[in-house]
Amino acid sequence: MILRQKAKTLAPAQFPRAITIQTRYADLDPLRHINNAKLAEILGEARTLFIQQLFQGHERPAGLAFMVGQVAISYVRQAHYPQDCVIGCGVMEMLPKALRLGQALCQADACCAIAESVLIATRDGRPAVIPDPVRELFADDILSPDTLPRQLY
Repeated sequence: MILRQKAKTLAPAQFPRAITIQTRYADLDPLRHINNAKLAEILGEARTLFIQQLFQGHERPAGLAFMVGQVAISYVRQAHYPQDCVIGCGVMEMLPKALRLGQALCQADACCAIAESVLIATRDGRPAVIPDPVRELFADDILSPDTLPRQLY
């Protein structure tokens, strides 16, 4: 209950980055709202764009990639087509070989879903320590600890 109450107060402006994803008619389910599986896809697309934006103008270390290790999504309210989804994104925690990414998916300033993902750093397909220069790139994207409730432990 606390998680859902907190989620209802979230807005993209509370996050270091906001990424807009356009909804599609194909995202609708028979009840005429965006299907939860499609919301998961939208959150995944925003997660990928977040990492891509991070490296814009910076050289990514050779072989370094981030793979999803865990994802938790809490659906707070229905999302509708054709409204765009604006996803607030930020880093909840930096670990030696992973980071926790927090997201709030909103439409018309109302939070529809929150997500927490564990992204594992890999180099050539194997878990790897996140290099210090990459950690520095995340410095401006750290969330305040009270912004988003934790879903994964």
